[in-house]
Amino acid sequence: MHPEMEACMRDNSDALRELMEHSGLTQREALARFNRGQAKPKALRTFRANLASHDAKTRINCSDAVLERMRKVLKCHAVLE
Repeated sequence: MHPEMEACMRDNSDALRELMEHSGLTQREALARFNRGQAKPKALRTFRANLASHDAKTRINCSDAVLERMRKVLKCHAVLE
């Protein structure tokens, strides 16, 4: 895929994947922090579907709310390091 097309196709799942890569946390660690204090915890399988590549059959696009919460969670993690 051309870089120009790839840039146009970016979505919340791409942003979430980027956050995760820079966090230094495993998927399980990040999800545990994400779920802390939540009334309805997110399942690891769903979280991985949010992180899946564009061509994956299991891909679920990440919602704005999930992306914003993960930014807050990982921001706190970065401050603690």
